[in-house]
Amino acid sequence: MISTEHDLIVNTHDRGTDLIAQLQKDGLKLSFVQLKYANFMIGDRIAVIYRTASEFAADLKSKMLYRTLVSFKREYSEPLYIVEGDYLATNGAPPPAIRSGITHITAIGRIPIIFSTDTAESAKYINLLVKQAEFLSPAKPRKSEPEEDDQQPVPYQLQMLAGLPEVSMPIALRLMKRFGSLKGVFSAKVTDLQKIKGLGPKKAQKMIKAIAAELEKVGR
Repeated sequence: MISTEHDLIVNTHDRGTDLIAQLQKDGLKLSFVQLKYANFMIGDRIAVIYRTASEFAADLKSKMLYRTLVSFKREYSEPLYIVEGDYLATNGAPPPAIRSGITHITAIGRIPIIFSTDTAESAKYINLLVKQAEFLSPAKPRKSEPEEDDQQPVPYQLQMLAGLPEVSMPIALRLMKRFGSLKGVFSAKVTDLQKIKGLGPKKAQKMIKAIAAELEKVGR
């Protein structure tokens, strides 16, 4: 059985950054997957948007932050911002606009923000979040025999599931935790799928139809 219990799922666009290098140096187990809006996914619930002070100010100035805020909350159940550096000292946006953005995110968007001084401190916060997230979901017993598709890398499996209708990355993670492999997900019944948080009967039915269509393509 493939374990989805990676320390941290990282957006593929963040490969090679100083923060990733620091996290790898700290010994975190990283998986790189394409994520919507987020830079990091911790467990199947916590999603982190990480921005340096200049990037945060640029997002505010271009209104990008406001355009993606609703989608970020819709995609992830527990979104979080980490802003690194002296955000008021940057030239990207005037201090009043930055303060307005911070109050909008926290008071209107109900998304917490962690402010860090530098990359090393950002890494420390992420490490703490990973450790604390372990208490959010109980350990699941492993199967005694491996599945046939155990040799496929977990990022590929997650990406494939997240590409199905109605399946976000958090739901893909829950599916893998519940069924253990792609084979387990694809052979699951609607009644089992609809029990997954975020799916429900209608979404599960759409997912089943999409899986059947994909399997038909492969069988041709």
